[in-house]
Amino acid sequence: MKIFVGRGDFDMKKIVIAFAFCMAAPAFSQTVYKCSKPDGTTAFSQTPCGDEAEAMQVKPMPMTGLGGDLTPGQKAMVQSYNHRIDAEKGQVRVGMTMEEVRRSWGSPDKKNTSFVAGHSHEQWVYRRGSVQSQYLYFEDGMLTSWN
Repeated sequence: MKIFVGRGDFDMKKIVIAFAFCMAAPAFSQTVYKCSKPDGTTAFSQTPCGDEAEAMQVKPMPMTGLGGDLTPGQKAMVQSYNHRIDAEKGQVRVGMTMEEVRRSWGSPDKKNTSFVAGHSHEQWVYRRGSVQSQYLYFEDGMLTSWN
């Protein structure tokens, strides 16, 4: 993956977002190479991009370390990415949308819906064979809890 930025002018938001997506990587440091391109731009690469490439050690940062540095839109993008990874693993997490939960666990066996003070509340019931049913609770389309 390469990120190109202007002459000496680093777009830190893009770099922070790129590193945020590395959160799923192992917790050890990885080498990233910083290179000056012939047109004067700077490139970052996983492989050396010339003899003048400067090796940099980068450690993935936990979400808590990035919280104050990201805009609400960037936080939502990272959260959405984490939810997609969880859904692929068949896991659910508070804050997931109904669609993300459906991708993770499939359609519920039963839905109970109510509207209180302008807010929608849904309980999704999953029957898991001989095991006790599992209940997921949503408010305004977002997962708030489950048992």
